[in-house]
Amino acid sequence: MKKVSVIVLFFLAFVTMSQAQVKEDKVILAESAQSSMTVSIDSNKISVQNAPANLKLEVFSIVGVQVVSRKINSANQEFYLHLPKGYYIVKVGDIVRKTALK
Repeated sequence: MKKVSVIVLFFLAFVTMSQAQVKEDKVILAESAQSSMTVSIDSNKISVQNAPANLKLEVFSIVGVQVVSRKINSANQEFYLHLPKGYYIVKVGDIVRKTALK
């Protein structure tokens, strides 16, 4: 079941072709349509603003292996990732986006 979920997540990440907004090396991954939640990444830091309670931040490698899983405890939170350079899929709640760590 987990393998199917990862494959579906991987497929959805590449089917969804939303463009990221780039501003001064900061990438805003997405804004949720149903709330004002914003997910952004800057180098190895992921910022989540206005998040509802009890969400999970998940980061997957490009082949679908989960490399990070963190619980979001507050509305505004930052996570520092110690991951090698490469392409990743970031999922927070209903937001799923692909990004590159440089």
